[in-house]
Amino acid sequence: MPDRIKIAFSTDIHGSREVFSKVLTNFKKNSANYLVLGADLFSNEIMVVEKNGNEYFIDGRPISISKLNAIKNKTGINVVPSNLKDEVMKSVYEQQKENAMFFIERSKDIADKVVWSFGHTDPEGLEKIFSEYGMKVGNGTIIELENLTLITLGEASNTETGIRVVPDYTLYNRGKEMLSKVDPQNCILNSHMPPLQSGIDETRKDGKKVNLGSKAILDLIKEFRPLLGLHGHVHEPIKNSEKIGDTFVVNPGSYYTEGFFTMSIIEIERERKSIGSFYQTSYKVKKVNHLTDYRWEPAFGV
Repeated sequence: MPDRIKIAFSTDIHGSREVFSKVLTNFKKNSANYLVLGADLFSNEIMVVEKNGNEYFIDGRPISISKLNAIKNKTGINVVPSNLKDEVMKSVYEQQKENAMFFIERSKDIADKVVWSFGHTDPEGLEKIFSEYGMKVGNGTIIELENLTLITLGEASNTETGIRVVPDYTLYNRGKEMLSKVDPQNCILNSHMPPLQSGIDETRKDGKKVNLGSKAILDLIKEFRPLLGLHGHVHEPIKNSEKIGDTFVVNPGSYYTEGFFTMSIIEIERERKSIGSFYQTSYKVKKVNHLTDYRWEPAFGV
């Protein structure tokens, strides 16, 4: 492992091809060593459009195929023509698979540097597709990044809908089982759920501040003290980074609905100290930067 390593982290892309393309561009531009993509890679949102012959309509207004595709590419939403109402889920899954192949094709030149995480909006079948194409799927595994270890928990614990939704105690037990197998001093915990009341889980809802994080994740961080925590789920957090004890935790947020990218770049330094004829190696987070092309507009943003 070099004396310093850069980890790029983006999350909650929700099927936006525009965002994904920007993430890849900025990963390469910033010369990061690895790219970790947080959970909720794909969208489960649906927009039904009226179809009459070869024409499409939204609220009675005509819309072109090119415009529909532009909306899909920006927001990741799954567009279902009205004549397919009886096959909505099949249509949605086919579009999610198309996005999966787009992601795989665009990133194949850096496949060995990218770790993919799957969350509560991501169909289970897509994990297998990514694995078959040689992509690194993080869920439930321990992945080596040089001399660092990455543990991924893609599950959500405070939402009523989705595929990987579990009680908070289950999230804790799974995390404890995995963290017990590694040295926490050089471990990166990639958990879709942010730690409760950490700032990176705090956002605004109906004009009030709310915390949407997980106590299980907070307890795991306090108990095992990993080097770094990578988190998402909360799209517009009050803070993008914070410290819990000695652990840096980050949540770059997500503005996928408008096609804006967000990314955290974390620099980790390896330090070696001589103790007699032996060397003691330790790791420290030296710098955290947050990147985005998000711009506030009166009709969008808080």
